Amino acid sequence: MLRLQNISKSFSGVKALHDISLEFSGGKVHAVCGENGAGKSTLMNIIAGNLAPDTGKVFWKEELIQLQNIQQAQRLGISIVYQERSLADALSVAENIFPVNKPVNSLGLIDYSTLYAITSALLEQLQLKSISPKTIAGKLSAPQKQMVEIAKALAQNPSLLILDEPTASVTHKETETLFRIIRQLKEKGIAIIYISHRMAEIKQIADVVSVLKDGHYQGTADAQTPAEQVVRMMVGRELLAQSPASDRQPEIALEVKNLNGKGFQNVS
Repeated sequence: MLRLQNISKSFSGVKALHDISLEFSGGKVHAVCGENGAGKSTLMNIIAGNLAPDTGKVFWKEELIQLQNIQQAQRLGISIVYQERSLADALSVAENIFPVNKPVNSLGLIDYSTLYAITSALLEQLQLKSISPKTIAGKLSAPQKQMVEIAKALAQNPSLLILDEPTASVTHKETETLFRIIRQLKEKGIAIIYISHRMAEIKQIADVVSVLKDGHYQGTADAQTPAEQVVRMMVGRELLAQSPASDRQPEIALEVKNLNGKGFQNVS
């Protein structure tokens, strides 16, 4: 669905990405991991249309494209949910999910009844009935805001969805809800890029995992690959194993037997 070919990007002479080639397929959850500064955010911003690569090519459904901005990417069917919240706290959930193209009545005014009905249907589809379309976003909890961010992205009917550290501020319950949504999207043939450093989550939800290190592509592996191997790709070295307990008895530095003195006796 999406293919990156020899993508490179520099900032002020510092190279953030070095000749990255990757492919993301529909109906698969493709995890991307790496340490801070590995280049994950830069790569995702290029895919989402926020950044243009210095060199390299981007293919969307086998057609060469040049993304100029995030709106163009969204029109193609590429949506991203950033770790940082983008909701307007003063607006309702419905107004945040549909910031543009709101339904209007015969007078050209926003038809809020229809807007709330459409939003309710979307939230119900995601099994998020506890969130009301009329609720002001500023009153939502952090996990609820994350779910609304995802609903906002899905309202655009994406073919490819990028999730940037989506469980960073949610509880275990919301994580399970998120994973259920991801599985539903996967069944519909949507390609999902899952940015995370949590190996347990990657094993649970992803099909494959690609690793970046210092802006270089390190490789792609099955998501069930032992975590130690994936971490080794991330850090570029063997992890130091904890030293096993020794059976050797420690040397005795001082030993006392049957010591007697004023106020004590037979101390050993």
